[in-house]
Amino acid sequence: MIYFNPADKDNSDQDKLWLYGLYEMKQNGFNYSTNAFVTDKNEGKAFKVSDDATALCTYRPYNRTNIEQTGSTTIIKIKTQNAADPDANVVSCWDEANQIGWRITSKCVYFKALGTELIERYFKPGDIYEFAFVIEKANAEEDGKGYTKLYCDGDLIAASKYTAGQSAIKQSEQISFSGTAGELYMYRLLSWEKGNGGRTD
Repeated sequence: MIYFNPADKDNSDQDKLWLYGLYEMKQNGFNYSTNAFVTDKNEGKAFKVSDDATALCTYRPYNRTNIEQTGSTTIIKIKTQNAADPDANVVSCWDEANQIGWRITSKCVYFKALGTELIERYFKPGDIYEFAFVIEKANAEEDGKGYTKLYCDGDLIAASKYTAGQSAIKQSEQISFSGTAGELYMYRLLSWEKGNGGRTD
């Protein structure tokens, strides 16, 4: 499990290391003035990725052979704005070679497993959204089928059925953040080894 929340971080901190257990949010190219750990009038504090800065969460949510037996949930709360390239990824856990995982641009979120329909949802830049990427465990009573589900602010947006035993979602990507094509505000990032419908309890 990981839980990165910038509420207790500050740009004045001498130690910029950001850890959760064995995992790190690596930071590159931040000026720690106009970006990184900034005050947000709506959420209190945000991790702002902008001005060509990048970040990398070293956790790999889908790098497990038993993911179809346990499921998986990743939740991220964000805001995007001032996009120079609205189609470029601002945060992603996406295997480009196999076209599986999830990615978010400044205006759209995408989610896909191997052999499933692409789930996508457009959103309005400048507003705050919480997205949940859920892999439900395969069900033996449904011939080994399972579901990928995308939630937005707790509401189910779409679901797509995958077939177990085909490494439908297994991949080794970490979670990357990019401020080269616009501004991303990240308010929290959670991920754990269970698919429980987008809830955080």
